[in-house]
Amino acid sequence: MEIEHVCAISKGGAHDIGNIVPACSRCNTSKSNSDMEDWYRFQPFFSEHRLHRIRQVLRPPDGEQLDLGLA
Repeated sequence: MEIEHVCAISKGGAHDIGNIVPACSRCNTSKSNSDMEDWYRFQPFFSEHRLHRIRQVLRPPDGEQLDLGLA
């Protein structure tokens, strides 16, 4: 599993727990910097129920960034 930023860092996404989900390497690479929902809807494993659960976990960033050692 890899860290996947739901809103890509290149598109202003934060290193925030509310913007991170686990993803396999294949999905992480496939999504790249695409919008998560747009990308997810075209996957063979898409599920409205799972999308709803993902939305529940995500939250707007509160300004506190995680230190991922990327700086």
